[in-house]
Amino acid sequence: MASPGLFLREHTDECVIIDEIQRLPSLYSHLRALIDERRDPARFILLGSASPSIIKGVSESLAGRVFFTELMPFSLLEAEGLASWQAHWLRGGFPNALTMTQCIDLLEGGFLVNRLQPGYANLGKRLVKTPKIYIRDSGLLHHLMRIRDYDSLLGNPVLGASWEGYVIEQIMRATHRKWEYYFYRTQHGAEVDLVLVNPAGTMYCIEIKFSSAPVLSKGFYHSIEDLQPAHKYVIVPAGDSYPKEGGIRVINLHDFLSTVVAVRV
Repeated sequence: MASPGLFLREHTDECVIIDEIQRLPSLYSHLRALIDERRDPARFILLGSASPSIIKGVSESLAGRVFFTELMPFSLLEAEGLASWQAHWLRGGFPNALTMTQCIDLLEGGFLVNRLQPGYANLGKRLVKTPKIYIRDSGLLHHLMRIRDYDSLLGNPVLGASWEGYVIEQIMRATHRKWEYYFYRTQHGAEVDLVLVNPAGTMYCIEIKFSSAPVLSKGFYHSIEDLQPAHKYVIVPAGDSYPKEGGIRVINLHDFLSTVVAVRV
């Protein structure tokens, strides 16, 4: 965020949730001034990794202005219906340890979420095996996140994930779900947002960026070396198509759907 102080001041009448605040400690001074101007409780909710140094820093920077609450794993009563006491005892109460798959199955069966599986091939790499979960309709996601207008979306931390899920859903719709869809991620950091394989076996590696001038990570280039796709694209919201190094092409979503995917269904 280019002007966090300005953004916070423009949203003084709303509850603002800031995730991973320890990455931007300069926000503390902005928050301190805004809190002192109006002492309404819970105007700002700060989330982040817990460590003694971080808690100490927040306590000193926002002394007398902050209340800490600990997010505990699910208790046995909270996990009732999801896990037996034996499973809860064995696996603990963090969400990934409980049998949440049934809930996701129900949502997927109701066409509310999309489960993008990892893959794609056995290349001798240690791959991440946990699927990605997307809410298929972006409007539903934004409603649940209480994002009421486009400007609020642009300033929300969910922006990148929302755009990624939206693009993937539009590609699946355009291809009528007749292609293969994966994401690729190794435990060493190589990653591609979406791997497409059409019925003829042609592979596309897709990176999804909400930016007019996307910067690609080394992990994307490493993934291309691993997978050796026939086509490499970076999908952005708008703008003219143009090439990048390594045979990669930047293209807006509408043009990708209408000129790249639709003609090959």
